[in-house]
Amino acid sequence: MDIKEPEKLFHKIQRMRDDGWIDEDYAIRAITLKQFGDIAVHQYKTFTKDEAQDILDFTYALVEYCLDFKLKFHKLKNNIKIKKRKSQEFGEDAEINALSDSELEYLDKMLSDSNKSFSYYAAITLLKANIKIEKIVPILIGIYNNNEFQYMKKDIINYFKNISSVVVLELIKLLKDSSITNDQRKIQIMAVTLLGDMGTDAQQAIPVLVNALIANSDISIKATHSLIKLGGDAVSSVIKIYEEKLNSVANLPL
Repeated sequence: MDIKEPEKLFHKIQRMRDDGWIDEDYAIRAITLKQFGDIAVHQYKTFTKDEAQDILDFTYALVEYCLDFKLKFHKLKNNIKIKKRKSQEFGEDAEINALSDSELEYLDKMLSDSNKSFSYYAAITLLKANIKIEKIVPILIGIYNNNEFQYMKKDIINYFKNISSVVVLELIKLLKDSSITNDQRKIQIMAVTLLGDMGTDAQQAIPVLVNALIANSDISIKATHSLIKLGGDAVSSVIKIYEEKLNSVANLPL
């Protein structure tokens, strides 16, 4: 279904918030800044030098937060000294050092081993090293949904959340893949369930889940459950699609 982009800046900000690109607080700040622009342009109001400087300072702060803050925080958070200290304090798994070519070769072979324990170990080890993500995500989805590995579900979710932006993109790519065979269809259904279990970390996948919901296929019910798990973040997107459905029905010739 073709979803038209909003023309007005206010609605574009709302769309970015609804689709998970910005949070509620950032949306409120952006709308507040827009209101100052509206006053100047449409009401022809003037601002004092101090007011103009305050608006300019706020604009710079908003842009810096959007473009620079998250990158700097990610870099600081992933500092090896901090991560090592954190793992020692909270009893977390030890970090994976740089893997040699030989180790990577064997881990790659383990991924396709019939023994799921080998496959799981290789997948998690590569995930923690942020290597071969595209290849290991489907494997971990399968393990996540394997009844024999129920006790590992929480760990897999936590590992996925550590690099949620990468994993969610791979899950979205998997759901959009039109070349999926019937045998691989089960993996897509599992991916939909996993996105719901990832909670707020999967906000970016809401539009894809909404499209899956309206597909009226074996994946629709799973997509519905996942959207329910994502809570209020998904409400506006689902309502928007439903409004379009009602409008299309109303416009049908009698």
